[in-house]
Amino acid sequence: AYSLEQGLREFYLKMSEQVNNEAARKTFLKLSEVEVIHQDYLLKQYQDSIDGEMSREKLEQAVHASVLEGGLTTEAYLAAYGTDPHSPQEVVSMAMAIEAQALDLYERAANQTGNASTRSMLRKIADEEKHHLAHLGQLMDSMITNGSRHG
Repeated sequence: AYSLEQGLREFYLKMSEQVNNEAARKTFLKLSEVEVIHQDYLLKQYQDSIDGEMSREKLEQAVHASVLEGGLTTEAYLAAYGTDPHSPQEVVSMAMAIEAQALDLYERAANQTGNASTRSMLRKIADEEKHHLAHLGQLMDSMITNGSRHG
């Protein structure tokens, strides 16, 4: 989960640099910041579960901290799905797919854990992923609406 959040953060940062739609750029920057918050939740929960200190650096050494769901880097993900990184609609669509996978991961993990604190934290992140999806959906709707006015 920690590496997924790092992968999402890197995805959003890279896309914010490449996309030529200002609303999409701002959304991607905001979402990249939220992924760090999710990593903070996960690190804290892990520290609590092992009843000790685990630094962010040690955790990042223990996990591959820059991959998306399925173990792919941002570039590999874009290439695998043929996404044009300069097309705001294609990038937002891909972001929605990745967020949906993250939501599924957190919901499955929350349902499988026997630890109430962990379950609560995972459900909180899942709820935030739902908000990300809704925000990305609104962005997509606005791009389609604005595109149809100009087309």
